[in-house]
Amino acid sequence: MKNSDLLPCPFCGKKVKFQNVMGSYGYTSDTVEISCCISKVSEAAEAFEPKRGYFSVLQEARKKVADKWNTRTIRSRT
Repeated sequence: MKNSDLLPCPFCGKKVKFQNVMGSYGYTSDTVEISCCISKVSEAAEAFEPKRGYFSVLQEARKKVADKWNTRTIRSRT
């Protein structure tokens, strides 16, 4: 998923991009987020499985957050 695949902000119309946000070790996981003016969408970029430990799911997280961001609801004013 590339930045060019993202729709502009629905409120201000500016271009947006992915941001990787590091978590606090042992407290919060790393996340991928897209944000602008008043809107923000994020998804965890780490997962945990017993006996496997923490592992990165960065590519899946980027796809999920982009899908969420690009979802638009069109409302009619009738």
